[in-house]
Amino acid sequence: GRKHEEFRLSRCEKLLSEWEVLHDISGRIRFRHPILHRSRAYCHHLDKILLGAVGIDKTLTNPITNTILVTYDITKINKIQIVNILDTTLKHLKTKRRMKKDALQTELALTSASLAITGITSAVCPALLPLNAALVFYTATPSFKGAFDVIFKERRIGVDILDSIITMACLVTGQVFAGALMVFTLSIGRHILGKTTEQSTKALTDVIGKQPTFA
Repeated sequence: GRKHEEFRLSRCEKLLSEWEVLHDISGRIRFRHPILHRSRAYCHHLDKILLGAVGIDKTLTNPITNTILVTYDITKINKIQIVNILDTTLKHLKTKRRMKKDALQTELALTSASLAITGITSAVCPALLPLNAALVFYTATPSFKGAFDVIFKERRIGVDILDSIITMACLVTGQVFAGALMVFTLSIGRHILGKTTEQSTKALTDVIGKQPTFA
């Protein structure tokens, strides 16, 4: 059957909200809500909305702990107004199609394990290399998917095509460790790119300027 999400109401001064206040000092408040769980899309959306409000200096969302930390200027905005922004944004999100949850953050762990296992078996038990090749092939799926999208959907030449060709060449020629190292390096690159994009989005929002949220 369909799972139903349960939300508890918490009190922030005289206001009841689905956002639970975990920590509250002057100019700094931390909230928690299950809707953030494994959803960087929700986290990025909340960052964008909050950072666009006058008085919000910084936000830090975490899709693992389901929390958002807000640093603000108490002379320009108060915590009740912040809660109202969060509640309004939450109501808007619930009326739209649910954003896709993040895949479990295991790609980097898998590629690291694949690299270590391949290195060990190459020296100790070469007979297991075919199994390692299958693991490397599996961890290279993001590159293969990217190459497929570039060729058949975007109809252009992209770096994912070259990455996929090199990875497959390593596996076909028996250079499994080289293939594992290639996939591991690409995984680190995607991780860094994701972090950089997130930081750049926040910085751009801050540069463009704040929009008054309350009259």
